[in-house]
Amino acid sequence: NASFSPTRGCAVGTMGTNNSTNKTTKTTSTTPTIDLAYHHAFALFQFYAALINIPICLWWAGGPQRVHFLVGQASALDLTLVCCFSFIWGIGSLGFGLACKIAGVGLGTNLCLGTVMVVGTFLPLVTDQILFTTAGAIVVVGLLACCCGLALAVVSFQ
Repeated sequence: NASFSPTRGCAVGTMGTNNSTNKTTKTTSTTPTIDLAYHHAFALFQFYAALINIPICLWWAGGPQRVHFLVGQASALDLTLVCCFSFIWGIGSLGFGLACKIAGVGLGTNLCLGTVMVVGTFLPLVTDQILFTTAGAIVVVGLLACCCGLALAVVSFQ
């Protein structure tokens, strides 16, 4: 894809150099490249996904007229919450990509999804006041086992 080519200059990022040595002629050439930062690439992927998904979602919802009707029926609070949670989703996607870059795909995926699983399981226990019941205690024991696994993954990263 030319948009992410480090030699064509179409990518977002900082300028760098690519040093290569020809072993037969013993010459060194330096060509400028653009180092595409991972979070920039991930943001571009999200943008391209939105360009592809918006027409599909409009078609699925019944066309622009139906979407206009549905948006007109929604309250301002509902639309604001949709925008806020979409923004948070994008931040989470960028964070996930950055974690995979820093810790590697295997460890980064385990840490991100493990953290999301622990927080996503614990918060409903607190909000629904199930934490201090027998079922809540069993779930907390399982969450502690997951936290031990996450701790072992962090130790293996060091």
